[in-house]
Amino acid sequence: MKERFQTTGLTHPKDIVYLEHYIGTLSNSLTCRLENKEEKYVEYFNLKNNIEGWKFLKKFNEIGGRTVLYEVHDSTKEKVEIIPFEKAAPYIHRFN
Repeated sequence: MKERFQTTGLTHPKDIVYLEHYIGTLSNSLTCRLENKEEKYVEYFNLKNNIEGWKFLKKFNEIGGRTVLYEVHDSTKEKVEIIPFEKAAPYIHRFN
């Protein structure tokens, strides 16, 4: 039996999740960083890189006041581009 929980009880309304992606890499997990600048905390977590993991992030992004951003690092890990989650190519591929 799968366990279910409410994301609203686990997060603060001003939390931002950054989904980290490194160009030229494939992974079976989604590396995420949860930040809240007001509360001054950062937490890291991983989700399986399957449709359930993507649906979890999509749902989190749809909850009022919570945001998911897609963070793309170049191969040197120096340059970072941050784009809205729903404009990221993997999101478009899965949900449009």
